Amino acid sequence: MTESFNQSETFEPVAGLKKTTALAGLTLLIPLAFPAWVIITLILSAVGLPVPWLFGIALSAVFVVVLSMAKDRQLTAMTSAMSLTMDERGITEKNNIATRFVSWDGLREARMVKPVVGMSTGKVGRGQLRSRTAGVDAYASAVQVQELGLVGVGTIELSTDANAMNRQTYQQNEGRNGTDAVTGQPLVALYLQQFDPQWPEGRIGAWIQRRRPDIFDQGKAAYDQRAHDASLSMRQLAKESWAKGKAQAVEENAAAEKTATEDAAEESSKNQGPS
Repeated sequence: MTESFNQSETFEPVAGLKKTTALAGLTLLIPLAFPAWVIITLILSAVGLPVPWLFGIALSAVFVVVLSMAKDRQLTAMTSAMSLTMDERGITEKNNIATRFVSWDGLREARMVKPVVGMSTGKVGRGQLRSRTAGVDAYASAVQVQELGLVGVGTIELSTDANAMNRQTYQQNEGRNGTDAVTGQPLVALYLQQFDPQWPEGRIGAWIQRRRPDIFDQGKAAYDQRAHDASLSMRQLAKESWAKGKAQAVEENAAAEKTATEDAAEESSKNQGPS
């Protein structure tokens, strides 16, 4: 049966995307508890509250919980609105903030793409301070492993729900994945692994192979290379572990032989007695 590419097809984000992202964000929020505790304790000490360190622990815990809840709401809104649509025009990727579109002709390359990072320091709009968690968001995005996706000449349209901070963030990320050599426009990245981690072997890959076989070949080669490198890494790890275990066994055997020799010499000396 021949698969149809005549009608548009929409893909949902992979299961567990929100949970994985939330856990990564939580590990970055927890370290904020200590500086929050120090600041709160100093403030409570200044106002003369008894046992300020104890109240500081409680309030700093509340601080982290509130940030985590805010982050969870943000992730829920983002993942629930995420979709990837492929049709005869090209590829459209959506979330609650932005819509990315790249036509088939606009695709330039399949390669590792960098994630959107949070805002740098500064003010947003008139008198509106940046989010206090923006620095954490930036760090969290920066440490994320790059994923295999596509880049091309396209458009990014922000939704009406995008606030000033969202707009500033996207503006600062222009060109993060390079610029087109012909037009000089910032390249638009499409994050396909959020919808299928093995997209070159699935339906998403089939669409790309149908419309842009040259781009698909790049993506498949990169995917196979990553799998090969991961296999080599596992074999290298096993080899190093085996070598380490062997070296340790040799040392233990040598130590045991030395102990046995010393014990034998001591026993022989006792048996000979004084001359």
